[in-house]
Amino acid sequence: MVVLLFAQEVVTVVIEPPSRYVGLTYQGPVDLDGQPHGRGKMSGIAALTQEEYLIDCNFVHGQCDGFSIFKNKSTGKSYVGQIKKDERNGHYYEQGYGKSVDPRQGTYEGEWKEGRWDGFGTYTDTRGNVFIGEFVMNTPHGMCKAILIDGTVYFGEWVHGQKHGVGSLTFPNGDRYIGEFYEDSPAGVGGSIAKENGARIFGEFEQGKITGIAVEKNPGKGFVRVGEYQEDMIQGLIAEKTQDGELILHGSLNGKEKTGVIYEVKPDGERYLGEVSQGKPHGEGMLLGPTRINKIGRFQDGIFQEKK
Repeated sequence: MVVLLFAQEVVTVVIEPPSRYVGLTYQGPVDLDGQPHGRGKMSGIAALTQEEYLIDCNFVHGQCDGFSIFKNKSTGKSYVGQIKKDERNGHYYEQGYGKSVDPRQGTYEGEWKEGRWDGFGTYTDTRGNVFIGEFVMNTPHGMCKAILIDGTVYFGEWVHGQKHGVGSLTFPNGDRYIGEFYEDSPAGVGGSIAKENGARIFGEFEQGKITGIAVEKNPGKGFVRVGEYQEDMIQGLIAEKTQDGELILHGSLNGKEKTGVIYEVKPDGERYLGEVSQGKPHGEGMLLGPTRINKIGRFQDGIFQEKK
């Protein structure tokens, strides 16, 4: 280390090997070995990276320790916060509370542990998405709220950067899901609410879709449905009632093709019992009036086939 200027306890020096700050100019107090020791500043272009730095921190025998300010003027990266020396290798790392800015990755302000986001903090990525809550190993882990630029909002449990556990997810159109998540998707028991028409469904989800037993209420269509679902469609037993509790449909359906066997009460009071395809009577069935059987036999595409 070459001493350029000495004035009381403050000196100006150019850092030489083996220091990691080789090439920078230091201004501040030094220890008996000429190493930065106390509150001081470093600036200049580092020989190792050829990048320009500005460092303001409390030095302990050549290493930052405590509240520090790091700025890389070449990359735009910066850190303001607590620094701790690693006794194992003599290097420093972020520890405690601090704020980092990286033009390529975003901004994080909060708690750190051994150089990683660990504890409560706020992360804003380069697109403007915001994550507020608990972090472990640089990712949301625990309770965290995500506010995305497209209007999506999630608040709930996270595991290693994925929505996992119990949470509430609001979509850009205002629709909402509340329930269990698995690996970033609704999975388990939950319920969804449609903002536009108030339709609600509560039941079992898998990979974001209703799969299993569910109860659906649609005020706009005026029915309450209980049934078995597969990927958002009825697949198996189903029962539908009006909101007043009157049965309007019961049976077994393949939701995609709307085929199966049902008992249906139509708005005019006429009832149908039999096979259906594409939602229409198709196959063996009967039409029932209030007091008698109107038609019994075979239907095709909703039309009764008269016997010739």
